[in-house]
Amino acid sequence: CSTGFRGVKCVESGGPEPGVGCAGRGIITAINFLEENGAYQDLDFVSYDVLGDVVCGGFAMPIREGKAQEIYIVTSGEMMGWYARQLYTSPGTPRPKLLSPAGNC
Repeated sequence: CSTGFRGVKCVESGGPEPGVGCAGRGIITAINFLEENGAYQDLDFVSYDVLGDVVCGGFAMPIREGKAQEIYIVTSGEMMGWYARQLYTSPGTPRPKLLSPAGNC
């Protein structure tokens, strides 16, 4: 973890080599590692920037596990962005807010 301008903390994690495993699993592993090591203590806001154009249920698991209070999906307005909204929506989880050039939905 590094601390930048005005105390903003940043962590970057990678996934497996292409063709070896699921990148979504890498996100789950990273979030679990951060939780186990107290990275979420004393924070006001946490933001994740993850790929949304990959059809992988692993990307939705942190959302389905209730690790988010609010979800915003920012998209270019292409059809895959609209698909991501449906992929990431699960009963009992916050409904994603979709932000796109086509208008906020």
